[in-house]
Amino acid sequence: MKPLYNDKPFSQMQSEKTMRFKNQLSALSEQHRQGCIPYRNLCKAFSSDIPLLPVSAFRDHELFSVPKNTIVREVISSGTSGQQPSRIFLDSEAAESQQQVLYLILQDFLGGKRLPMLIIDTRRTISPTADFSARRAGIAGFALFSSSRTWALHEDLTLDIETILRFAEEHRGQKTLLFGFTYMIRQYFTLPLLNAGLHPDFSHSVLIHGGGWKRMTDLSVSPEQFKSELEQAAGIRQVFNYYGMAEQLGSIFMECKYGHLHTSQWSDIQALHPVDFSECLQGEQGILTVSSLLPTSYPGHRILTEDQGRILGEDDCPCGRKGRYFAIDGRVPHAEIRGCSDTFFAATAPISSKDQKIICMAGSMTQSEGTNKSFQEHTLNCLETLSSDLMHDPSCRAFPDIIQFGFWLRRAHLEQLQSRYPEQRRGIGHVLISAPSNMPVLFAYNWAVVLLAGCTVTIRISEYPHPATDLLCKKINALLQLPNYADLYRRTAIIRFPRSDRIFRKLSATADARLLWGGDKTVRKLHGIPAKADSFDLMFPDRYSICILSAESIDSLTDEELYQLCCRFYQDTYDADQNACSSPIIVFWTGESPEYVQNIRWRWWQTLAAIVQKRYHPDDYSILSKYSLLVRQALDIPGLSVRFYAGNLVMTAELPPQWTIDISPSLIPCVPWEMLEARCGLFFEMVLSSLAFLPANLGDKLQTVTVYGFEPHKMQGLLQRSRTYDALRVVSVGEALIFDPVWDGKDLICKLSQPIVT
Repeated sequence: MKPLYNDKPFSQMQSEKTMRFKNQLSALSEQHRQGCIPYRNLCKAFSSDIPLLPVSAFRDHELFSVPKNTIVREVISSGTSGQQPSRIFLDSEAAESQQQVLYLILQDFLGGKRLPMLIIDTRRTISPTADFSARRAGIAGFALFSSSRTWALHEDLTLDIETILRFAEEHRGQKTLLFGFTYMIRQYFTLPLLNAGLHPDFSHSVLIHGGGWKRMTDLSVSPEQFKSELEQAAGIRQVFNYYGMAEQLGSIFMECKYGHLHTSQWSDIQALHPVDFSECLQGEQGILTVSSLLPTSYPGHRILTEDQGRILGEDDCPCGRKGRYFAIDGRVPHAEIRGCSDTFFAATAPISSKDQKIICMAGSMTQSEGTNKSFQEHTLNCLETLSSDLMHDPSCRAFPDIIQFGFWLRRAHLEQLQSRYPEQRRGIGHVLISAPSNMPVLFAYNWAVVLLAGCTVTIRISEYPHPATDLLCKKINALLQLPNYADLYRRTAIIRFPRSDRIFRKLSATADARLLWGGDKTVRKLHGIPAKADSFDLMFPDRYSICILSAESIDSLTDEELYQLCCRFYQDTYDADQNACSSPIIVFWTGESPEYVQNIRWRWWQTLAAIVQKRYHPDDYSILSKYSLLVRQALDIPGLSVRFYAGNLVMTAELPPQWTIDISPSLIPCVPWEMLEARCGLFFEMVLSSLAFLPANLGDKLQTVTVYGFEPHKMQGLLQRSRTYDALRVVSVGEALIFDPVWDGKDLICKLSQPIVT
């Protein structure tokens, strides 16, 4: 399907374009369903002809709908800082279409005459040995309008003053084209000119820039300041931004002289409410979805971006161009950096000495030596005092996980833990802990358990502030500074510093044991850092958890009883955004028939959705990342069936029946159970006629099973008799997040203390 190249890009009214565009987009989607198996899986899972495909899907999937031997170009996006870049596959038709449409769009803004072009970049960007990156693609695309090309930067990114002055002098009074990426223009062109006091005359030039504004926003540089500095440095008054992405090359959105970004005949845009992906009204901010008729070799025709923006109007821009026009407000908060210049900065920014600073959030960096008895009365009193403070301070009520920690610290519960260890014990010495960043309160449980064991503790918490973490540190530090607890103050150091192998190695040199929490990759990396010769590591890598519900037991509940049960399920899941390894991500239903279970499932999820709507207030990025995670798994798993409740607040994905049998990768194309991922209210589910059909291959990463309608101890016995789940934990719904000193089969008190021999 080729675009109509004889059309003028901005001549058609939006109302006239809409139906034509919708029909062409549907035809293109059918083409991709036929040619791309993962995209076909997605359409079936969502029961949609044109589902929203998140831009992140291109980072970890090879998506193309043409024979692989017809692909002539692989475009590598600028990616995101610390993330896998996108890979876009073009056949000759798609590459030609994108180039021709880009030419027509630029012609409307620049005219038909080719211009001398100054590229604010280095020549090596387009060297034959370089990847065909989005940065390279941008330069190549805009170079279509060049009569000659000059490079403004040396290989080391310093300004080529001699070349720039010569270019300005040779084309004095002439219209020229300057092109570059936003951050690079300011950092390596504008500021060096201003600092050097040089002012080449580019008053007749047009400068076009793109590649992301997030870094400029971080530097508090507005578009107005960006343009003002350019005029001051080089007399440039015609400055135009463009919005585009590697995933939709060619169909860029150019900014007119009134500051509006315009859709063309081959593209469209919508702003969507994050909570349910309904379309925003004109002027309302939403997450942008971009559509294009140009991606004919890969399913990039309707993409959910990670950008926020507003539709400003249709057909009535003062510049005279028809169609929809809009504004970009920036990246969704907390989303990874994207864009050629944004990512370039993240890759090249130096680490300052300040970045390596260790901040002590609670306790003292000068710690006491020696060992202490386990469950000292003094320690119990301290933790009991903290419990009372947390449970009665109004500032803590906004954080259910802090209140839960305060409840866990009750004197009665601590004495119950003490009763498990009747013999007298003594701590082994100094314990170093790397706490997980996705569970803001878990570090505090670690701190309490290590003190109860009789050890001195250093805990490295995430370098990124979190209100719950910071509040707890403040509370702990205030308590430890009381004269009564001076010894516990010297036995505690809760610290924050950027990731640094050097610092962690130095801390490890004095540690008798290390507790390493995090993902598999993080734990392996930390475990590989040398430690004290006679020390040992307790590792807590990735785990996942499930929930088993008896449909018959739930069917017997009144509406109020079901509501209370769903509240407990909410505590297990939404209270931690499902970040806890003990939060269930898969729900197994048992019932006499799928038809019987279906009605009960609907009642369950609707009740949960009502609770979520009242209590849960996720940010836009949480919703976006949850949806993206669901889509990426729907691309991989044939037969998935997706449902939405309360908009995007509750998402469920029913697994296909073949997942109940032993999965053989050579026979059934799906990922292992432990590779399923969920967060922020995404749940996989499966219906079983009885527990006998519970899959036997759930893997050794299964940690916690929550149950309703079954007795936990009987379920634990059943699972351990039929499967090798030695570290398995089975609890009732509502108890998934209750921390226990025995975690992943490791008794922390026993590991971190020794019996006192008399």
